[in-house]
Amino acid sequence: MTGNKQQDISRIEKKKSNPTIRTFSHILEALGYKLQIVKKKSI
Repeated sequence: MTGNKQQDISRIEKKKSNPTIRTFSHILEALGYKLQIVKKKSI
């Protein structure tokens, strides 16, 4: 589903691992979300 191993997902869920942005993006896409990084507007 995400292309990640179940063990890797489990470590992330247990807060024993920090996912890369790419891994986090794959997880979000599998859940129907999209990760976007946008520049903050200057004040």
